[in-house]
Amino acid sequence: MSDIGDPDHIEHSARVQVEHYRRLATQFRLMADVEPLASVRRHLRWLAAQYDEMAQELERPQASPTIAADRSRPC
Repeated sequence: MSDIGDPDHIEHSARVQVEHYRRLATQFRLMADVEPLASVRRHLRWLAAQYDEMAQELERPQASPTIAADRSRPC
Protein backbone atom coordinates (compact mmCIF):
# COMPACT_ATOMS: atom_id res chain seq x y z
CA MET A 1 0.00 0.00 0.00
CA SER A 2 1.29 3.49 -0.87
CA ASP A 3 2.00 6.06 1.82
CA ILE A 4 1.58 9.04 -0.54
CA GLY A 5 -1.54 10.27 1.28
CA ASP A 6 0.08 9.87 4.69
CA PRO A 7 0.41 13.31 6.37
CA ASP A 8 3.97 12.50 7.52
CA HIS A 9 4.97 11.66 3.94
CA ILE A 10 3.40 14.87 2.64
CA GLU A 11 5.15 16.96 5.31
CA HIS A 12 8.49 15.27 4.57
CA SER A 13 8.05 15.82 0.82
CA ALA A 14 7.31 19.50 1.38
CA ARG A 15 10.43 19.87 3.54
CA VAL A 16 12.55 18.20 0.87
CA GLN A 17 11.09 20.50 -1.76
CA VAL A 18 11.71 23.59 0.42
CA GLU A 19 15.34 22.56 0.92
CA HIS A 20 15.73 22.05 -2.82
CA TYR A 21 14.28 25.49 -3.60
CA ARG A 22 16.54 27.12 -1.00
CA ARG A 23 19.62 25.42 -2.49
CA LEU A 24 18.69 26.60 -5.98
CA ALA A 25 18.13 30.14 -4.70
CA THR A 26 21.58 30.06 -3.09
CA GLN A 27 23.15 28.80 -6.31
CA PHE A 28 21.52 31.58 -8.34
CA ARG A 29 22.77 34.19 -5.85
CA LEU A 30 26.30 32.79 -5.99
CA MET A 31 26.19 32.83 -9.78
CA ALA A 32 24.95 36.43 -9.70
CA ASP A 33 27.83 37.41 -7.43
CA VAL A 34 30.37 36.48 -10.09
CA GLU A 35 28.37 37.43 -13.20
CA PRO A 36 29.96 40.36 -15.05
CA LEU A 37 26.86 41.29 -17.11
CA ALA A 38 24.43 43.41 -15.12
CA SER A 39 21.34 42.15 -16.98
CA VAL A 40 22.24 38.51 -16.34
CA ARG A 41 23.11 39.35 -12.71
CA ARG A 42 19.66 40.94 -12.23
CA HIS A 43 17.94 37.95 -13.79
CA LEU A 44 19.83 35.49 -11.57
CA ARG A 45 18.87 37.50 -8.48
CA TRP A 46 15.27 37.57 -9.69
CA LEU A 47 15.36 33.77 -10.08
CA ALA A 48 16.78 33.43 -6.57
CA ALA A 49 13.95 35.58 -5.20
CA GLN A 50 11.38 33.45 -7.05
CA TYR A 51 12.76 30.24 -5.54
CA ASP A 52 12.83 31.83 -2.08
CA GLU A 53 9.20 32.82 -2.54
CA MET A 54 8.21 29.29 -3.59
CA ALA A 55 9.96 27.91 -0.51
CA GLN A 56 8.12 30.40 1.70
CA GLU A 57 4.79 29.38 0.17
CA LEU A 58 5.47 25.75 1.02
CA GLU A 59 6.49 26.66 4.58
CA ARG A 60 3.22 28.45 5.30
CA PRO A 61 0.73 26.38 7.24
CA GLN A 62 -1.96 25.06 4.93
CA ALA A 63 -5.58 24.58 5.92
CA SER A 64 -6.66 20.98 6.10
CA PRO A 65 -8.66 19.96 3.01
CA THR A 66 -11.39 18.46 5.21
CA ILE A 67 -11.79 21.72 7.12
CA ALA A 68 -12.05 23.69 3.89
CA ALA A 69 -14.57 21.18 2.52
CA ASP A 70 -16.64 21.37 5.70
CA ARG A 71 -16.86 25.17 5.43
CA SER A 72 -18.21 24.95 1.89
CA ARG A 73 -21.14 22.77 2.93
CA PRO A 74 -24.40 24.50 3.85
CA CYS A 75 -25.36 24.15 7.53
